[in-house]
Formats: sequence, C-alpha cells, structure tokens
Amino acid sequence: MHDTTGTTYPSAFIVAGAAHAAALRKRLSGDTTVVVFCESESLLALRAILSRPPKVLALDASVVRTARGALLVSRLKGHAVDVRVLTNDADNLPLLLSQPGAALQTVSQPIDDGCGTRSARRFPMNNKQVVVDGERSELVNLSVTGAQVVLPARLQPRQSIRFILLDGTAEVRFRAQVAWSSIELLASAVRYRVGLSFTDPDKKILEIFCNRHGQA
Repeated sequence: MHDTTGTTYPSAFIVAGAAHAAALRKRLSGDTTVVVFCESESLLALRAILSRPPKVLALDASVVRTARGALLVSRLKGHAVDVRVLTNDADNLPLLLSQPGAALQTVSQPIDDGCGTRSARRFPMNNKQVVVDGERSELVNLSVTGAQVVLPARLQPRQSIRFILLDGTAEVRFRAQVAWSSIELLASAVRYRVGLSFTDPDKKILEIFCNRHGQA
C-alpha cells in the first residue's frame, strides 16, 4: 500500500505463536508487503494495525483461541481488515512455510466468530479416508461440528456437499457446507484443503468416531 507521498506500507500483518514466528519471518524476509509479529508482541502489533490498518491480518492457529487473539479481533471490528487464520498442514505447521510462492489468502481461511472462546474439540486423524461428493479424500481432523479434508477436487466456499464417514464396513452419511478452501501445489499434482461445517450432524456418532480413531 502507498500513501500520498509514495511511501510503501505493509498490506498484511501476521501474528504467530513463538514456535512459528522466527520461521515465518525468515520465509517472508524478502516481502516488504508483509510484517510478522510474535504473539508476545501482540500489543505492538495492535498499535501498528490501528495506526495504519492493513488489508489482511492473519493469525497463527495457535494464537486464534487465546486472549491475545481475541483482543486483536475484537479491536478490529468496524475496520475494513480481512481477518484470517493460517491453515496448517498434516504436521500442524503453517502451509505458508512449505509453499514459498503462495498468496496469503490461499494458505489461510476466514476466521470464525469464536476467536478467543472454546469451540468443539478437533481430533487429528491419521490415515483415515472419507468420501466427499464421490471423491475419496483424506480426513485431517474431525469434530462434532465439522471436519478438515484434503481432496483432488476443487470445492467452493458455501458449497453444499455429501460427506460419508467410513468406519470399517460401515458408512455414515452427512450433509455439510464448505466453510473455506485453499489450494496446495505439489511437485506433480494439485490438491485442495477444505474446511467443512456439518448440517444437523449426529453428534453422538461423531463423538464415538472421534474418541475411537482420533489422536490425543
């Protein structure tokens, strides 16, 4: 972004947890349009944001449900800032670290209204398959309200889909809506990481599945 004097200002801020801040700063060291703050610098970040609001504020997933994350989001209400959360890969690392050329919007998702509050617990899954609109997909994590999946087909936010949970020979079918979608560029393929929100889910069945197959 430029002001009337032609001075360039950052158009995006990232607030990351201590585990990822240094790596993100190194990854983005050559990009003058993005500034990375550590979570411990959240008050400094807030002053900078309010002084000259960026177009995008992206929070590390570890920051989203903290008091500091809640403060940042609440203070930005009424400002034209796109507040997002960085999407993690299967190793729980920000996708931004493994995709050097990716635009920030493609490796993050819109933040929900529950920042700073407890939401349904998400259970990481290992080597579990589901079916999304007829496509075999990798189940990344699951809760009683939604799921994160990786699949080869592109899905659009707010798109309604059919979701089949596979448990041995049993199949449990749900309806879901796409909450967010981001593209992942691999060496020889393209895939999509998608967040789903279930429509009228059977929470008892989902709770049993999460407790049986989810990782601690």
